[in-house]
Amino acid sequence: ADLQGVYDLQMEQSTAYRRATHKISEQKRRKILNSRFDDLRTIIPACQDGAHSKMSVLKKAMNYIDQLTKELMVQEHVLRELQQEQERRRLLQQEHSQWSNKIHSLRKHYRIP
Repeated sequence: ADLQGVYDLQMEQSTAYRRATHKISEQKRRKILNSRFDDLRTIIPACQDGAHSKMSVLKKAMNYIDQLTKELMVQEHVLRELQQEQERRRLLQQEHSQWSNKIHSLRKHYRIP
């Protein structure tokens, strides 16, 4: 009976230890999660005007990400248009240079000043 009592005591202590460590790790997890929500509140413009629930922060974060994604798509489109325009200008300059060289050659050939 004495060994059973020692075993039971060890099991109770083991269970209490597991509960305590689980509680500590859960508190740490919640603290980190809350800290990340605080980070989001400072980053997201729509959350900087006061306290917002976690659900509100997530919704506003999704809206903000959508907005940024759309803005990025517009910027990428503008960039492609500018790159195309730059290529057109390069080709026009190249063509201009070729025509200038031809005119110069013709003037030289016909001795035109």
